[in-house]
Amino acid sequence: EPLAMDDLDAEELLIQTMNDRQRLAELGKLVGTARYALEGHDNRSLEDTKRRMQRIAKPLADKYRTNELVNAAVDSGERGARLAELYLERSFKLLDEEYAEIPRIERAIRELQS
Repeated sequence: EPLAMDDLDAEELLIQTMNDRQRLAELGKLVGTARYALEGHDNRSLEDTKRRMQRIAKPLADKYRTNELVNAAVDSGERGARLAELYLERSFKLLDEEYAEIPRIERAIRELQS
């Protein structure tokens, strides 16, 4: 449901003008920001980044599994970093309709989760 103009802020307007590729690219940048905040133990920056990621991810289709991407991005450790990378790669493969690559990525995700 569209929001009234006075209910929108500048970031929300920007997000609404983005296509899926731009949203995924922005999420990729924010994964890096989240990882940096984790390394620096900057919880405030981490929470702000997580909120931004959730706002950008919200309009994307469920097939991109952006909730899992966001959760992996803010999960400390190498496992979280690798999962975030895999979820992002998976999203771009879906976007580009490179379906043959998906099973390999899904296997790697399952291996990390087990």
